[in-house]
Amino acid sequence: MVESAVALRPSRAVRWAAVVLVVAALIVWVLFSGMAVLDHAVEFFGPSLLILIILVGRPLPVLFGRTTLQAEGIVSVRSPGKPVIIPPSEVTQIEIRRGWLLEWVFLHRRRGAPLQLYGPLRIWFRRDHSFDQSLAELCSLAGAVARPRFSLRFLIGSPILTAAAVAMVLVEPPWQSDSWPGRSHAVSLPEPCSTLDTVARRSVPGARVDDHDQDIGQTSGRRSCQWTETSGGEGRSHDGVGELTLEYELFHRIGWRSDADEARDQFESDSRPVNDRGAMPVSGIGDEARRLASASDEGDFATVTVIARRWNVVVNVGYTLDGPHQQEQAARTASDAVRVALAAVRFH
Repeated sequence: MVESAVALRPSRAVRWAAVVLVVAALIVWVLFSGMAVLDHAVEFFGPSLLILIILVGRPLPVLFGRTTLQAEGIVSVRSPGKPVIIPPSEVTQIEIRRGWLLEWVFLHRRRGAPLQLYGPLRIWFRRDHSFDQSLAELCSLAGAVARPRFSLRFLIGSPILTAAAVAMVLVEPPWQSDSWPGRSHAVSLPEPCSTLDTVARRSVPGARVDDHDQDIGQTSGRRSCQWTETSGGEGRSHDGVGELTLEYELFHRIGWRSDADEARDQFESDSRPVNDRGAMPVSGIGDEARRLASASDEGDFATVTVIARRWNVVVNVGYTLDGPHQQEQAARTASDAVRVALAAVRFH
């Protein structure tokens, strides 16, 4: 008769490593699931479930698994699940399967598939006297010899699963979520025509108003308004001269890139000088702002565009002012309009 005792179990260091992995994976899973809830992204629940199964489920047997030698046989405690009892006479072979780091004990039985024991286990290239002693006791009880071999399942399957779970976290990191605590961002855009109504009445009185909303998709959305004065002074007609335009663009996270990163790229693209139009930085507006200015060849009107970014919103204001030597006035009006437009956006 064999006295009941816990004979085979992972070392303390391995169990502590499993605890660290489980806790870290649980934190990532909670954040990932929270991102899915806050962003109302149902498609993220699938990856979060896989992360839970792979990064949390796989280390748990290492943490709680053990093998007990009892009078009735070899009792394998597997978590989750009921203990499995194997009479020593049913064991035909003991096999040690190795992966990249760890090696596991498998019992081959007369009936049924090989049974993986979650205790003992060790880092195979590191000496572990407790593992050797426990394995020798198991071999003595079963009357079998342990044979080591490398396992394709542990060499290929386990790294692929782990890499897939890690890739999900890196591709859709919770800390890049628009809803990440402490990240200031906008979730919606104001109505552009009413936002600059006062400025437009003063700058382009009697102008025709055209508003446009454009939903580009999950990555961004645009809202714009245009005020066009179709008649110039002294009875002249200047279609498109005397014009104020406002365009908002709202950006969301894409993969590992934050909403602010996407907005920054768009800001750089919009404020890049074209031909002879130089871009001048403007201080005191948003996180960054630039001004582009030009004038007609005859000098009878000036056009100024001010592009500004704050967090995940880019604001583009263009102002065309009829009359000679109006560039300075147009620049002041466009800058004031951008400040008003940004102030109307609610950042959380």
